[in-house]
Amino acid sequence: ARSLIVMSETLPRYPRGSLGHGPGALVEVENVKLTITTNAKLKHTLAASPSGYTTGTNEATLSFKMLLGENGPERDFYEELRAGTVNSFRLMLPGSLTFRVTGVVSKTDFDVPLDDAVAIDIEVLCKVQKA
Repeated sequence: ARSLIVMSETLPRYPRGSLGHGPGALVEVENVKLTITTNAKLKHTLAASPSGYTTGTNEATLSFKMLLGENGPERDFYEELRAGTVNSFRLMLPGSLTFRVTGVVSKTDFDVPLDDAVAIDIEVLCKVQKA
């Protein structure tokens, strides 16, 4: 009979990442997503499908959810959206992988559910550099 016990050396730990904004870290944030694309497209000809590809414009979007506590939002991204303020973020991932993100808030989506915390979904159109 095989043992069903999993040894700790065969079960790696997956640490969490964090999101910094300006000089500090964002605390009340969850579900961070950084999307980077070259907008590549496959090209097709009568002789071959696909016959190759082209690359388009480089684009990136940072999105995250910020929970709202009793004192309101941790940062006022609604005002950042209205003013068109350029923001800087640092996305820190396990393995010393860090991205510097610079961009403008393009969308805020307020979520007021009946049975969960009030939250704001924030979308930032940005440029990304690996630090």
